[in-house]
Amino acid sequence: FVRQWNDPTTRRIAAWTHIPAARIGSHFVSYAEYLKHEDAMRRFLSGPAAREQNRPKEITANVRETILQRPLRIAAVEEFASARGVIITPLDADRAYRDLIAQAGTSTTPGEIRQFLLDQFGWSEDDFKTYVIRPSMIEDALSKKALDATKDPQAFEKELEERLKKTDVKRYLRFS
Repeated sequence: FVRQWNDPTTRRIAAWTHIPAARIGSHFVSYAEYLKHEDAMRRFLSGPAAREQNRPKEITANVRETILQRPLRIAAVEEFASARGVIITPLDADRAYRDLIAQAGTSTTPGEIRQFLLDQFGWSEDDFKTYVIRPSMIEDALSKKALDATKDPQAFEKELEERLKKTDVKRYLRFS
């Protein structure tokens, strides 16, 4: 797909039909999922943190490629976790999120963190756990397993990069 739409009608159709944006093995990344990541990036780029970092406000073809890469990476990590018996439950993600809030200290309240996620990414706490906390926890566990097996701290990252280059990884969206 060379042209991407994100109007409300397209979003409803994409959510209902699960139009694929990409595929890794037998797992499809839906267009609706891609749009969720694009919305988060658009929201971030229009916010104060992006301005402080001198990030461009515009979403370019390169940025869209990066956006699509994120759910593909999450799917690859899930695939490795399933094959290697790594299980991160929703309770584990909740606990890690609470630990993150505790690390923020007494100067930041849970309400402020919720508002930050909403303001910066348009995400709820559950979205943050789904798209950041849980995948990070799985990657950490897989990285530790790979380090133990190979003594190479980059072993899992290399394996993940190789997985994303295989022929069964298809990107249906084209950005120009």
